[in-house]
Amino acid sequence: IVGELRQALTSNLAESRRVYSNWLSHPKNLAPPKPGEHPLASLFLDQEGKLRSPLTAALSWPHSMNNLQQSLENLDRLKETVEETFDEYFPSEGPDKDKREMFQHCISALAASKTDLEALHSNQCKDGLVILKAHLRPLLDPLDKLDYNISEAQYADFQVNDPFAKAFNAQAAAIHQHIKAVLNSCSAEEIMQQMAEQTCRRIEKAALTKRFSLFGALQFESDVRAICSFFTSVSEQALRHKFARLFEMSSLLNLESLEELRELCSELKWRLAPEEVRKLLMSRSDFEATEEQINYLLPR
Repeated sequence: IVGELRQALTSNLAESRRVYSNWLSHPKNLAPPKPGEHPLASLFLDQEGKLRSPLTAALSWPHSMNNLQQSLENLDRLKETVEETFDEYFPSEGPDKDKREMFQHCISALAASKTDLEALHSNQCKDGLVILKAHLRPLLDPLDKLDYNISEAQYADFQVNDPFAKAFNAQAAAIHQHIKAVLNSCSAEEIMQQMAEQTCRRIEKAALTKRFSLFGALQFESDVRAICSFFTSVSEQALRHKFARLFEMSSLLNLESLEELRELCSELKWRLAPEEVRKLLMSRSDFEATEEQINYLLPR
């Protein structure tokens, strides 16, 4: 299993990833297909518009990923069936109970094979996300130029003309619809989990370079909540914890006094480093406190 199966899977994944990456670089291929049309239909055609032959998983990364996930599920079923059958013919207190040690050794090798394929699957999901992020990255670019040191009037305008979160969510939703249509649920879920994690890190990094007014802090919180809400709505597994640092940032930026900071410090078990907390508080253009006062309240 470790040998021939892994080699075949790895070979198909490597070749198909190259083909799929080129195909998906065209935005039209991310769009929902016409009714009755397969979402990967044009991937299976050559430059003359004819169906490729032979048509194998080596031409389709989603199919190669589905084969990998199916192999993992088959390993589980194989292990369960073999254990049940072995227990039936070689009970633990039977005359051949000495054979159980050899059997357990074989089963452990099967488990090791599964672990190896799970690692392959995880790495392939990361590679898949790299391909998909080409369509998502431009929607995060406005964040770099976005000014959060805004007035009440600018904040009111942002409530009507969303600066970036709405457009980001729309594109992320398009990506989710695509992978849900072409991938098994386990692979699609892992890619969305990784996308959420990387999105959080990207926003965290940007926030630590900004200046904020109180109204900008309110807008930042609104953006974070909108993006968190999207990822929560499309994920089967919990992922709100990935946004924990961003929510801490929002709480800090929305403080209006040293007393509120004192209360927050007594309640929170910080995920942010002290230097990050200090930097965020000092980034508030209208927070009336000296660096010395802030340092006194922060955890050592």
